[in-house]
Amino acid sequence: MLKAFVRLPWVKSKYGYINEKGEAVIPPRFDDAWNFDANGLASVRVEDTWGYIRARTVR
Repeated sequence: MLKAFVRLPWVKSKYGYINEKGEAVIPPRFDDAWNFDANGLASVRVEDTWGYIRARTVR
């Protein structure tokens, strides 16, 4: 079962991800970030480079 993640702006305008308990699970390191989609992927940007990160399945 995939837990919900949300993106939040963090210190120095970087983005990280927290779980539904509010615990940081991916530290702030992205210049831009989007929420995870139905496939468990989120678009992220570091400087001029865009890529995807995958959410881990939590049981």
